[in-house]
Amino acid sequence: MIWLIDYIRQWDGRSQSLFLTLDATSWQWGQTKIQLLVLSLVYRGISLPLCWVDLAKKGHSNQQERKRLLQIASKLYDLRGFCLLADREYVGRNWFAFLDELGLFFIIRLSHQDYKYEVSAGGESYGSLLKKALQGKLVSQDVRIGQGCYQFIATCHQDGPDGTDPLVLLLTNTTWSKQKVLARYRIRWCTEPLFRHLKSNGFNLEAIGFDNRQKIRLLVAIVVVLYVICVAEGLKHFERISHKRYANGGRYGTE
Repeated sequence: MIWLIDYIRQWDGRSQSLFLTLDATSWQWGQTKIQLLVLSLVYRGISLPLCWVDLAKKGHSNQQERKRLLQIASKLYDLRGFCLLADREYVGRNWFAFLDELGLFFIIRLSHQDYKYEVSAGGESYGSLLKKALQGKLVSQDVRIGQGCYQFIATCHQDGPDGTDPLVLLLTNTTWSKQKVLARYRIRWCTEPLFRHLKSNGFNLEAIGFDNRQKIRLLVAIVVVLYVICVAEGLKHFERISHKRYANGGRYGTE
């Protein structure tokens, strides 16, 4: 995987990506539970799996499983200076401190009420900040969690304040502006197309039909490498592919 990523950079001429994503996808084959916890490198808006593990269970990963994955990845690949993007399940005081120790920046989404008292201790009350966010304002406040100093950011979800999930709450250890933090967190979405492609949109991991863990791990590795090779070839020949523009403003390849 590292060789493939370096290969893409050699001919592409782009600078190193700044972003990583951490997310999981799961499915079940008969009684066999498969949950892939995946650390990916974001390159030109595409999520490339860098390191992964099958947790073989339902439910969320725990902090020890996440730490172990990043420790393995950091031995293979210099992660210092990258920014990790992750959703609401990837939180915790020890987890934030661990990311700081690894030299990783992060932007992580919080659930409602997460670190409410710590946020309020930073100045303006938690309730007041959320009220402004629901009014359409982008607000931020410094917050101390454990030994770390972070930035809390809140804004209204793009679906509006009346939706079932009306707020976007973020925590970051970067010094970027709140506007830049929000814009960069949205990059995390590129993990969703990755999982869709791997599981059911051409690579069909969901249909592997194995219950032997060794065979599952081997097939996942083969499929992931083939996926990245396909991405590499697609990027390499992208300019030669004819494109069609649609009424919604999108531009998509015709091949």
